[in-house]
Amino acid sequence: MSANPEKMSQTVKRTVLAFIALAMISTMLGGCSGDEPPPAAEPEARREAPPTPSSRPPAARPSEDSGPVQPSDSGPSASGESAAGPSDIPPAGNRPPVVESVAFEPDPPQTGGSVRVVPKVSDPDGDEVNLSYAWTVNGQPVEDAAGDVLERPLKEGDVLQVEIRADDLLEEVTEQFEVTVSNGPPRLRLVGQQIREGAYEARLEASDPEGEPLDWVLEEGPEGMAVDAAGSVLRWPVPDNVQGTFPIRVTAKDPAGNEAYLQWTIDIGWRQGEEGEGARGED
Repeated sequence: MSANPEKMSQTVKRTVLAFIALAMISTMLGGCSGDEPPPAAEPEARREAPPTPSSRPPAARPSEDSGPVQPSDSGPSASGESAAGPSDIPPAGNRPPVVESVAFEPDPPQTGGSVRVVPKVSDPDGDEVNLSYAWTVNGQPVEDAAGDVLERPLKEGDVLQVEIRADDLLEEVTEQFEVTVSNGPPRLRLVGQQIREGAYEARLEASDPEGEPLDWVLEEGPEGMAVDAAGSVLRWPVPDNVQGTFPIRVTAKDPAGNEAYLQWTIDIGWRQGEEGEGARGED
């Protein structure tokens, strides 16, 4: 018996509609149930490789009462270069040298002379210490003075400053010291002596760094000896029949109170009328 085509078409339509209805009902029931889809499985954590001997140790965690951990400056920078080279970071435990004190020679420096600085330096680790110097006079650098001696004309009131750098090849320290130039004392010299016309004469030379006038005093000498006001001649009329050894001391003082002296002795073995013999001086 042959099937009716019209009847088969209606059967297929009803079957398709039934499946569509079932699908819609299933969707509606699933949306109202409140069930959420199971979460996606998390990927398995990647296992960290154990640190090798060359790996850096983890950074220390700060305690509650400690300050913030300072970042290390020894690690590589973004460019791959070290942030600080070996020459910038002294080895652990190195201690810098110490400039303990200085002395100036002369102390204080004086008008017209040079000055030397003598530092006392030590190194706690016993390292060799290299010293370098920089001088200024009244705040102006002295370019040609790089050693421990300042050789240039100085005058009263000049303010000298020396900067001392002490370097143990690992660390360097710098210290500054200051001194003021003082008024210098006079300078005296015995330039000659003789016996002439029955008198002993000594010729003197004097200079003062500041060019100030000098006061002369004969502090020791035989009776009747005198020095002139200019201090250039010391004279003694030798009495008859005098002989022996006579000490002499002459001083010159400037207005600042600085003084200098000359001291010597003369031997007299001379009688009046025997000119040219018997006068001998010793500085």
